[in-house]
Amino acid sequence: MEKVIITNSLGESLTFSHKPPLLLKSIDGTGSTEVSVQMQKSPYQDGQSYVDSLLEPRVIPITAEIKSKDVYKLRSTISKVLNPKLGVGTLTYFRGTDVKEIPFVVEQPPSFPSGTDNKGRTFQLVLFTLICPNPYWLDIDQITEPLIAWIGEFKFPLSLPTTMGRKGDSVTMINKGDVPTPVFITFNGPSDSPVVINHTTGEFIKINRQLGDGEKIEINTQFGNKKVEIVRQNGERINAFNWIDLDSTFFQLQVGANELEYTALSGTINANVQVSWKNRYIGL
Repeated sequence: MEKVIITNSLGESLTFSHKPPLLLKSIDGTGSTEVSVQMQKSPYQDGQSYVDSLLEPRVIPITAEIKSKDVYKLRSTISKVLNPKLGVGTLTYFRGTDVKEIPFVVEQPPSFPSGTDNKGRTFQLVLFTLICPNPYWLDIDQITEPLIAWIGEFKFPLSLPTTMGRKGDSVTMINKGDVPTPVFITFNGPSDSPVVINHTTGEFIKINRQLGDGEKIEINTQFGNKKVEIVRQNGERINAFNWIDLDSTFFQLQVGANELEYTALSGTINANVQVSWKNRYIGL
């Protein structure tokens, strides 16, 4: 049985399901989305060379029905929650035991068709369209894996394979989604020049700085939303992009197994890193 919960940027929600007062009649656009195939052509070449396939934003039209004695009150509530000026919200989609979510903005605000088939004293048809700039469906639960600090001696730029000095076992993190996914990394001090290495891809992220006890750095590798911030004990946030080693890569977890390791020039057993991500899916 399908159900959707639509939550705007203010935290206000609407639930459409098979039960009154807001009945879900249909939802489209949950499966495939438009694809832009990138090609390039050289002089005298027959055909073209394939470069990449890029997914276009996901468009989700929804048809619902108000079933209530308070039709006009619910019309007002729907228009308020789906106000296109509120920016990015979250659509949560339930189908049986499977639950996924996706950020959206309102492309077509709610309309309420007239006519005896669409409107009556206790019912009203509702039409609206959401557009999702990022077309991927996400698991609602974020996965977080810890990496324990190990003291070693190493030099950068990194050339793999390489000897890391004293180190511990690496951790295998599994991306069960359909495509690579960005990660959110939290470095917790105390630590000197901490680094996370993705041995699967040969990429790493290194901080050229000492972290004090209780100090942490947060890194987001998401395209279009890359961030590097120091978080003080008092909650103050400071931009720390200048502390990232120039040879670092804002890597993503590849589909399947990724072997990650955390090491540092020095630190204590209290130093650690957490790597968080959400699996991403092309369609449902």
